[in-house]
Amino acid sequence: MILKILNDKHPSLRSICSVVKPSDHFAFAMSMLTTMKAHKALGLAANQVGKPLRIITINTPDFSGIMFNPEILSKSDELQHFLEGCLSAKGKTVDTNSRAKSIEVRWQEKDGSYNQKEFKDLTAVVIQHEVDHLNGIIFIDYIKAENGK
Repeated sequence: MILKILNDKHPSLRSICSVVKPSDHFAFAMSMLTTMKAHKALGLAANQVGKPLRIITINTPDFSGIMFNPEILSKSDELQHFLEGCLSAKGKTVDTNSRAKSIEVRWQEKDGSYNQKEFKDLTAVVIQHEVDHLNGIIFIDYIKAENGK
């Protein structure tokens, strides 16, 4: 099922998302995956479709799938520029100018088991973007921060 994407003004995108039991939310996460792919997107967070849950879906060459309760454990000091877009902010792009080039991520699979892996470049950017969503941060906030607003 394709889910409705909320726009960046919706209060759900400012919510801090709750930890989940993966097996209880697998069907919903599969709908997120379908929605993300239907929009030809690289990532999607649960609160973008109205559920304040710690679930993201990713579709990059280095990782394609679902991450339940993702945590960024560490970030490289080296930053990268990347022109980001967002399904919740159609037509807007931002060079956040502050994404780590590599990150170490820990997440749960649908069976509750944990995975941990280092991601670099594009996949690192996408995961950072989606985890920001789970923490109520939208990529346009980086523009405000740079401008002191």
